[in-house]
Amino acid sequence: MDRTREAGTLDEPPFQVRAAFDVRSYLGKAPWELGSGPVTTVRVRFAFPESRWVLNRRMGRPVEPVLDDGGAILEFDTRDRAALLRWLLSLRRQATVLEPQDVAAELDDLRRRVASLYEAHSA
Repeated sequence: MDRTREAGTLDEPPFQVRAAFDVRSYLGKAPWELGSGPVTTVRVRFAFPESRWVLNRRMGRPVEPVLDDGGAILEFDTRDRAALLRWLLSLRRQATVLEPQDVAAELDDLRRRVASLYEAHSA
């Protein structure tokens, strides 16, 4: 609370909200759907049981919702590639990017960089 004693008002707001801004247009969107960049469609294969979790959460667009091994293939329209990659990283090896190849390579690189952080601290 001692920091708030010195708080004051701003002469100018730090940013301007557009008159046409409507927060409702952002409800229900995943972090990778936000942004103003071009849309990249990313196709991902999820292994069972994560495939069921992703489908039940209605994330992505099912392409093949039930594979022989219980997995699923979904597509994600992505504006923020880094946000999608961080989420896929949290699913460990249960998520494999099938297309496009440059996104698959980015996920592999991210996995290597994170693993190297843990290897450096465990030595």
